Amino acid sequence: MSKRAALHRIAGRRTAAWIALPALMCLVGAGLVGIAQSVAPLPDRWRGEWEIRRPIGAAAISALTDTQARAMVGTTILLGEHDAAFQGQSCVFSAYSIVEETVEDFRSGYRITASELPLSGGRLTTLSLTCPRTAMPALTSLENGCVITSWDGRFFTVVKRVEGRRPTRESTACPR
Repeated sequence: MSKRAALHRIAGRRTAAWIALPALMCLVGAGLVGIAQSVAPLPDRWRGEWEIRRPIGAAAISALTDTQARAMVGTTILLGEHDAAFQGQSCVFSAYSIVEETVEDFRSGYRITASELPLSGGRLTTLSLTCPRTAMPALTSLENGCVITSWDGRFFTVVKRVEGRRPTRESTACPR
């Protein structure tokens, strides 16, 4: 092998190493961020079992029919410190994030109008759940005490279940 060919081969290996090193660092960093998010504590007010009570609105385009939306009533969403479950799907190493926004910004994010989803109050708080292998619904608490969730373009009221007792009552402030 000529000296020139040997230099090109060494330079090629070094270039590959310099390209691979940042990519490797990004992967490791992303993994550490994922781990850090997965161990973030879930606030007590959100922890527990939530039951879907009734459909309250839908986007103009929804994956669920009215019949499918009514069939969701009674379905539970289970939120634990680092795990969650919904519709037979479980999630371990779940990461939670909480966002506060105006009702209008919320509607805008879902591309839904006030007539499609009549919410009262000015602000709301949404608990989003990130799960590595499955989709999970978010829970949204309105200023007036009503808690809602969305799934496949449909919105539902939800109530928190207390262990050993019937679910709490739905807020009278929830949309009808």
